[in-house]
Amino acid sequence: MTLNPSKTLIFATGIDRFSATEIGEAFIRSDTSINDIYYSIPHYGMNAEGKSIAWHDNYLYVAGNSYSQSEGKKLFVARRTEFGNEIFTKYLDENSPSGMTSNSGVTGGKGNNFYVAGNTYDSTSGNNITTLKYSFPYFRLTTQYSLEGPQSAFPIGFQDTVKVYLRSAAPPYNLVDSSKGVNEYSSFLEFMYVYSYFNNVTASGSYYVVLKHRNSIETWSRQPKQLFNAVIPSYAFNDSASKAYGNNQKLLTTNPFPLYGIYSGDVNQDGGIDLTDVTLIYNSANNFVTGYVAADVTCNNSVDLTDITIAYNNSVGFVSTKRP
Repeated sequence: MTLNPSKTLIFATGIDRFSATEIGEAFIRSDTSINDIYYSIPHYGMNAEGKSIAWHDNYLYVAGNSYSQSEGKKLFVARRTEFGNEIFTKYLDENSPSGMTSNSGVTGGKGNNFYVAGNTYDSTSGNNITTLKYSFPYFRLTTQYSLEGPQSAFPIGFQDTVKVYLRSAAPPYNLVDSSKGVNEYSSFLEFMYVYSYFNNVTASGSYYVVLKHRNSIETWSRQPKQLFNAVIPSYAFNDSASKAYGNNQKLLTTNPFPLYGIYSGDVNQDGGIDLTDVTLIYNSANNFVTGYVAADVTCNNSVDLTDITIAYNNSVGFVSTKRP
């Protein structure tokens, strides 16, 4: 159990049973008037038990045990808002192959560090007292999007590096934070998504989301949004052209539902797709260039007529970055 700094709220964690076979983390929030909020929080694919909770830096940190048949026992640590919304959850087995067994404690440290301590057990050294220091990513954002070039080649399992920038809501729209990651690919829904981690943002702040890819047009979100007060912070570009500033996306398909994508072909990353980009791609195709190169607009490791056509069509349409 823990209190907020003003001692007006009480928080507790524990264990709750969803069914005969499913066990999840319990979360309780109670104020001085005994107005209670109770959540049963599932850890999908795993059973979980909250064992300790602490208030630090205006957030709650929860530590406990988790278990699944595929991954065995692990310690979990979670950062939550006062209403139980997840900021980040991490499953760890460092220094604790069998998880915390009892008397676990969690406390915040300087910056984004916190510490977990408790009894652990493993077959080699038996019972131990373990202290674990962990540097917690402040916020995680899931960004969904599609790319015109790769999408045209139906790249099941396609992965590439993308950068996500967060910019302030007011002019001159200064850069607040940035993150680079490798996307995942939804083969069923045929879109891409990337997990990004940010240290310099707040739950109450509103930000433009800016997406950059090595040969695509830099694309801004339609408007600034309060991203990090959600249970699962996310932003989806690909379900509507209007999700991009100035409707700056292309309709890629309507089957089985409309899917919008970021324009491809800005090979030299100057913010516009023009004759210079088309020429760079043409020269690479003429020289039968292969591999991981910017001129490969479809990202299939070969520069050819398809890449030239995509860039040419976008240059005729005067496609360029649109931003506030």
